[in-house]
Amino acid sequence: MSKILNKFNIVDVVLMLLVAVVIIGGIWFLTRDSGGEARYVYFTVEMRSMEEHFAEIPEIGGVVRCAIRNHFLGYVYDVRVEPFYIISFNPLEGIFFRDTVPERYDVFITVRGNGTETDLAIHSEGELIRIGREMSIGGRGFAHTGFVVYLRTEPRGGV
Repeated sequence: MSKILNKFNIVDVVLMLLVAVVIIGGIWFLTRDSGGEARYVYFTVEMRSMEEHFAEIPEIGGVVRCAIRNHFLGYVYDVRVEPFYIISFNPLEGIFFRDTVPERYDVFITVRGNGTETDLAIHSEGELIRIGREMSIGGRGFAHTGFVVYLRTEPRGGV
């Protein structure tokens, strides 16, 4: 036992304290309430190459959830439809052009949720929202995966 105590010195104590501080700091950083300003969060998810009738399914004001974890994200604020197109190449002329695909449409579903905004992130109902993030969303009668293509916030409350 005395051999073990002889090899244990002040450097070991300092290293153990340093490791403990790093672990406690990491736990605090990961579990702290980021606070942030209370905001309404509006984000638009683009669903490509859909049939036109798909746009008639989401109801304005309907509940939107994460289609994977069933986590509440907000309410349908707007639904927009645009023709679906692909970028094609014409080898004879050496140019790229937009080619519309018949009977296929891009459907844009805008969701409004209660959230927070900090310098580091924007959350809607606790879910991290970023431009370009792939999200699986669903509501009454629909579920699909798309990318967030638009994001904005506005003050909530009496402001």
